Amino acid sequence: MLDNNRRRRFDLPPAERAASIYDESKYDQGFGSIRMRAGYEAIVSTSSNQIAVTPGYLEREWEEDGRRYFHYKMDQPIWPFVSYLSADYEMKADSWNDVDIEVYYKHEYNVDRMIEASQKSLAYFSENFSPYQYRQYRIFEFPRQRGTFAQSFPNTIPFSEAIGFVADITDPESIDYVFYVTAHELAHQWWAHQVIGANVQGGAVLTETLSQYSALMVMEQEYGSASMQRFLKYELDNYLNSRGTEVLEELPLMLVENQGYIHYRKGSLVLYAMKDYLGEDTVNGRQQLRNFSR
Repeated sequence: MLDNNRRRRFDLPPAERAASIYDESKYDQGFGSIRMRAGYEAIVSTSSNQIAVTPGYLEREWEEDGRRYFHYKMDQPIWPFVSYLSADYEMKADSWNDVDIEVYYKHEYNVDRMIEASQKSLAYFSENFSPYQYRQYRIFEFPRQRGTFAQSFPNTIPFSEAIGFVADITDPESIDYVFYVTAHELAHQWWAHQVIGANVQGGAVLTETLSQYSALMVMEQEYGSASMQRFLKYELDNYLNSRGTEVLEELPLMLVENQGYIHYRKGSLVLYAMKDYLGEDTVNGRQQLRNFSR
């Protein structure tokens, strides 16, 4: 319960806030209170007819006592932020330069679109920010009963069927959110898994806001600046509607405290406006985001 008025009625202390942006004791903390990346290796077991996955590269697989086993290992330290999935997947593969792209699915409707979005995002982000750090990028479908979101783990993206694999994107007037979500989650391989904010106010700018901006640039490249106005209008409407339900206080973008309507919605508008005022090359340039991610 974040509403301090309600907390006072129950004799509760004020809601805990994020650490101040000036709190240097939090500057070496990445994901929450985690202070360092670590090596990662896992053996995952599943039913004999399924494929089990977790971040890393597949070292080997085998069957034993009616179970199927998969041994994954990452070749570089990662944030200890991992996922596990298992299903009787189909798989479609492609590539971009020397990066293998794989989509594991139960519904094939938008698989080609995800692969295309991955290729175009890898090209834009690598050219404008820094090289992609892995040799593989994988997307995995999961059921809508588990939620309508996607999440970026090292070289591994769980992606809800509801916003990707069974989404209807045939209306040319609607936002191609399959393309957008794919680009946004891939952007997190830079903004979170390469560069991450400290565990203080504003940390989400370096993960979520920059991933929003990165996805917008790929979207603009794909659809043109005129089409972007529909997406930006959606972001503006969502921001204005959501700020009315804020129970603590609306903070400036640079001090955002895990407030999605600020770091996603307002962040999209602010970064896109900066691109319009200063130019894409200036925002992405050597002294800006490119320097950040190297």
